[in-house]
Amino acid sequence: MAEGVGFEIPVSVRERYYKTFCSVGGIEEQCVLQHSNRVCVVCLSPTHPLVKNSNVTVASIDFLVDGKRKKKVTNNSILCVVHCKSGVTYSLRSCVTGTLLEMNDQLLSKPTLIQSKPMGKGHIAILLPKDKYTVCVNMLT
Repeated sequence: MAEGVGFEIPVSVRERYYKTFCSVGGIEEQCVLQHSNRVCVVCLSPTHPLVKNSNVTVASIDFLVDGKRKKKVTNNSILCVVHCKSGVTYSLRSCVTGTLLEMNDQLLSKPTLIQSKPMGKGHIAILLPKDKYTVCVNMLT
């Protein structure tokens, strides 16, 4: 717990165990949460148009890679395409070079999770980076 003025402020699991990296520039703003064991969770940034704009509604999500099997990906590999009811689409990338461990299958049945809980149940994928410093490329902490 972090200390406040006369009381302790609880620290979230994300703040305590994960280091957050966010993409720099571009419309496809994403974040990578890297655990102390190197495992990375790929998710949308709070500044991404899908999260920031409450007028946008997600209609469906198409995975471009298969679910729970180990597959090599680069930081530019497109993991999925998000289709909005307005006709706008967003291609979401892995942001990390390494091994894809799992795609979030919950997004297929509940695509709005990517908007409502982007850094939690609405994460895109879980990856294991090629090396310790792979995440840092083109991203800021």
